[in-house]
Amino acid sequence: MDGSSDSILSALDLNHLRILDTMLRGLSVRQTAEHFCVTPSAISHALAKLDATSPTKSPTVP
Repeated sequence: MDGSSDSILSALDLNHLRILDTMLRGLSVRQTAEHFCVTPSAISHALAKLDATSPTKSPTVP
């Protein structure tokens, strides 16, 4: 692995990936929050942190 891959992997929080996986299964933010016993705001923050560590930035929705 090169240096940039190491820094991306070290920045990943596996809990954020679990949240993303749950949402990709078709649950809404509210349903995902209920599944993990947290608030929808916590889910939103976790997804934002995951996006910030992504090597490719997602497009901004106007």
